[in-house]
Amino acid sequence: MAPSSADVSGLRHFGLATWTAPRSIGFRDEAGRLGKAALWLMDHRLPDGTWGGLDPQERFDTTLQVAQTLLMTGIAADSEILAPALNYLLAQEQKLPITFWRAGTLLNIPAYTETVIRDLTFGWQEPRLGIIGYPPALFLLKCVQFMQDPSGLPFTLDQALRRARGDWTEARCWEDRASLTSLGMTLVYDLDFPGRDSVLTRCREFLLQCAAREAASERHGFAKSLAEDCYVIINVCETPTAFEAERDIAAIIEDRVDALWDEQTEDGFWSSQPPFEGTASGGGIIHPTALAVRALASYYSLTDPDFVSAIAANLLERCAMEAWSRRRLYPLADELASVGAEDTADVTANDVAAGTVGVDEVPPVGSA
Repeated sequence: MAPSSADVSGLRHFGLATWTAPRSIGFRDEAGRLGKAALWLMDHRLPDGTWGGLDPQERFDTTLQVAQTLLMTGIAADSEILAPALNYLLAQEQKLPITFWRAGTLLNIPAYTETVIRDLTFGWQEPRLGIIGYPPALFLLKCVQFMQDPSGLPFTLDQALRRARGDWTEARCWEDRASLTSLGMTLVYDLDFPGRDSVLTRCREFLLQCAAREAASERHGFAKSLAEDCYVIINVCETPTAFEAERDIAAIIEDRVDALWDEQTEDGFWSSQPPFEGTASGGGIIHPTALAVRALASYYSLTDPDFVSAIAANLLERCAMEAWSRRRLYPLADELASVGAEDTADVTANDVAAGTVGVDEVPPVGSA
């Protein structure tokens, strides 16, 4: 059964509150640009409702990332936009070594609780599955931290912490990557465990060293890949205490946010170099665009709790120019009545009926 409005009201999805109408829009232009990017993602689905290229693992990962981004913007899990993608993710059933990662996208959606518990149980029992260089321990720790009710899992937060801590080394932190080191650092930031201060100190040094290397190449950020920088932004900004306390890291993130806006194309998307390049079918722009939207939303949500809802409102305003938009997007559209989208949708529908706007000017649901 699909989630009801009662189930999803106040839903927290990996730290970002969605499903509520904005009380104020402090960053209207920024929310508008992310609304444009979200609409671009929606309109670049493959015919089966997924995203990505021909490689099965790349298709799965890109679909997972886009679905998580669109859920964050408030698009309903049972909408015509997301239902095919989520059904595709559900149909994989451990066909790939990263299938259990879909739990991060489905987390805290009541209809998928059993799938999430099953996937996280599988990930816990198979600690070396995943992609080389991306062990699942940190992913499991993040899920158990953000999960509203982790009581059905076969492991506790403390157990997940011990396993993740075991993957850390002083020389390489977590896998010698800025993305994973920032994830581990922020996940343990507010936890109490032996050696916490030394772990945080070394992670801080590591991230600042990464940033210094990029600065020497006249780049803002922590890595050559836009996508990896986006992961760092997401990780740090989802932990407000870390962003507030780690001012040197926060300053680099602020500069990288400015650079991210400069890198957005006129059409609304971003591109990234490896390791997230994808294929000629669109992975090299679709995956990074999904991450860029989440990164920027995480950053602006630090100071404007309604920012994610403002993206949703902007997206609905854009789509309300088309008579079909409200059916395909928002079973919960009444929550966004304050943005005046209903009036715009009614005018558009009347225009189509009167012949002042041609039906062929309204994109079909599956347009790409």
